[in-house]
Amino acid sequence: MTPAQARNFLYSAQQALNRIEALPFPVIAKINGFALGGGLEIALACDIRICSDKSVLGLPEVGLGIIPAAGGTQRLTKIVGQGVAKYLIMTAKRMDAKEALHKSVVNEVIPHDELDTRIEELAKQMINLGPVALAAAKRSIEVALAERLTPGLEIELNNAVECFQSSDLREGMRAFIEKRPPNYEGE
Repeated sequence: MTPAQARNFLYSAQQALNRIEALPFPVIAKINGFALGGGLEIALACDIRICSDKSVLGLPEVGLGIIPAAGGTQRLTKIVGQGVAKYLIMTAKRMDAKEALHKSVVNEVIPHDELDTRIEELAKQMINLGPVALAAAKRSIEVALAERLTPGLEIELNNAVECFQSSDLREGMRAFIEKRPPNYEGE
């Protein structure tokens, strides 16, 4: 992609996840298997994240020469704090479900064969709560950190577009497709 195409694509991804995050009702992410890169970024836009004990989560983008740019750098930081977010993103670490729970990336880990039942129970529990109060609680909680999200997303977008112009991105993508370790030159 050209830098302009990359910006448009990533901006569209950010906006799609902003729409999920802005829904006036609670959104539950059911993570059943791999949630890497964009998959985890979608889950981070949800209010609650429940995963099976067989799940693997991570933001491996820096291993491809890019950054998580659909809101991943911003939302993960807001959820787990700067230190943990830097560690997870800057190492391209993949976590099993237990570690994701320990680092507060997810809210619950459920045995694989009980995941659907737990999600249904949680949804039924929330449906029986006051919808006006749920929406108000969600809006109120989000205000605590939302003031800095928009400028952070813009910075994330600019940094990602810069990555799209690098030869490291092309090398990272080629290495991924060729199933080999990348040979980055820092350009």
